[in-house]
Amino acid sequence: MLGCLALFAPIHAQETSLQQASFGGRSYVLVRGDEGYALLENGREPVSLPSQRRAVFEAAAALDTGWLLAGYRAVENGAGSELVLLRSNEKGMKELPVPPSGSATAVSPQPLVESGRLVGLVWLEGSDPSALGVR
Repeated sequence: MLGCLALFAPIHAQETSLQQASFGGRSYVLVRGDEGYALLENGREPVSLPSQRRAVFEAAAALDTGWLLAGYRAVENGAGSELVLLRSNEKGMKELPVPPSGSATAVSPQPLVESGRLVGLVWLEGSDPSALGVR
């Protein structure tokens, strides 16, 4: 039930490869650079990822029809953080809905993938950043 994870970032002078993922002959590398995140697929041109209101992408998964990025960002009122899921398939990229975190902190999301299908998501959440629980 564990899938391959991968992260993406932009490609410039100061790029850092975060993670890799592969499924069905496709492989992805998430890199982070000075201008944000980018995804490399099978040696093609890098795909720059939208900023998603200053999201921090921590994990990615290769799916049967594309890829999924998981991360977090500060909530608009500044109290806590919320999850961010960005999915790509043959129709393009879109942000997926996530469970609300309220005033809690939600970080470190990890997609669970089986045979190229997203079957779940786990993350850390809580009202005190020093004492988070698994959700």
